[in-house]
Amino acid sequence: MNQAEWLKHYNAVNTENILQSFMGVNEIFSDPKEIEKVLLEEVRGNPRYSMDMVQACTLDKDGNFTIPLFDPIQSMRVQTMLNSVIKSRVTKQKIRGGAMIQVSNYGLTDELHTVWEGEGVNKHIKHLECFLPATSKQFFEPFMKPGSHELNIEDLPEDLRTLIGYRVPTEDKYSMAPLYVMGFLPQQSGSAMMLPSDITRISGSDFDIDKIYIMLPEFTVKTFDE
Repeated sequence: MNQAEWLKHYNAVNTENILQSFMGVNEIFSDPKEIEKVLLEEVRGNPRYSMDMVQACTLDKDGNFTIPLFDPIQSMRVQTMLNSVIKSRVTKQKIRGGAMIQVSNYGLTDELHTVWEGEGVNKHIKHLECFLPATSKQFFEPFMKPGSHELNIEDLPEDLRTLIGYRVPTEDKYSMAPLYVMGFLPQQSGSAMMLPSDITRISGSDFDIDKIYIMLPEFTVKTFDE
């Protein structure tokens, strides 16, 4: 895709995400019990609100709020909290992923490489091979070799092995890279993510516990009983 096509595709995906998020919030705002739930979450998560506010945002036995939400005393506070729900669930779009501690493979393994494609001026990085942290036992068990604790990475769907890594602040293209999962680190490694040693030169890492943020494809794990 050229730049114009890419931007059109990006905006279309983002618009669809916003519409889906809005429909979810619209369902919440259509049900007093759901409104009570989100208001109490906001109140209890903010130390500036007292127990009086908890009681005011609680439904009575008749399904009405103890103090009407339009009451002048608390109307502005309720509007602020409801706007916060819209901002966090609709306006602020979230992407599956997380923050990892960046680790170089230098002196540890020769299995990770920087993969290139193209020739001459068109030569560019296809992806950086990486080892991800082992974070979910439920996710790994279906791919374990029978009778062992070894993961058969080749059984992992190809579209789940491709992800995007980036650093914050993201200054230019050298701060971002396509990644390809080659395996997983032991659980004792915590949230560390191992990359080829080239990442140190490409991104300008300075070994002060650098972090790399990743975007992951969304997936669902289904298990079937025999």
